[in-house]
Amino acid sequence: MQAFIRYLSVTLVLVTMVACGDRKNKEADRILDSADALMTEHPDSALSLIEKIDTVGLDEEHFARYALLLTKAQDKNYIDPADDRLILKAVDFYQGKNNSEETQALYYYGYATYCRDSLRQSIPIISKCYNMAC
Repeated sequence: MQAFIRYLSVTLVLVTMVACGDRKNKEADRILDSADALMTEHPDSALSLIEKIDTVGLDEEHFARYALLLTKAQDKNYIDPADDRLILKAVDFYQGKNNSEETQALYYYGYATYCRDSLRQSIPIISKCYNMAC
């Protein structure tokens, strides 16, 4: 009987964790969709929305999208990236997917590298991005 109760307890905890994680990802999706729609005309509002997202518990896909859109919003608000670790998460996730997110992530990674006064390192990154876009 105790084994059954322990099994039931563990199962309930796991189901609750999965449900909460899924809800958190859906909420992040909703906010990121709104921020993405605002990005061109109102980048300050987009940045404000993105900064409200609690990233703890986001899955890899949602965190990569968060990292990409946050970096993009910071750039559009003339905020240079402090380092390239955040956008590198997006680059790692989107690498090999051959989509616009991969191209954007590479562009912002090159930009972040350039902002670190590393022109020599940024040129091959931006060149790869350019070749993907053409």
